[in-house]
Amino acid sequence: MRILVTGIAGFGGSGIAKELLKRGYDVRGVDIIAPSHASSLKDVIDQIDYRWKNVIDMSHEDLEGCDIVLHFCAQADVPMGFTSPWYTVY
Repeated sequence: MRILVTGIAGFGGSGIAKELLKRGYDVRGVDIIAPSHASSLKDVIDQIDYRWKNVIDMSHEDLEGCDIVLHFCAQADVPMGFTSPWYTVY
């Protein structure tokens, strides 16, 4: 089973991705952080189909073959979310 994790380089996304790999799942990840800078995944990066892109730029190809999508991407700047709520949506 292939599981797509958005925000895979972040705290929640990387943690769930590692657990999924331990349990034998095929993991695909999408994140705006370059794989070379995804320090939380350095020990498993070679086991992940990593797509370096913004989630809003995902295509059908990114979803192809995925059985489940776990959405962990988020705008990390909490104060910005309060001052500019539309920034967090787009």
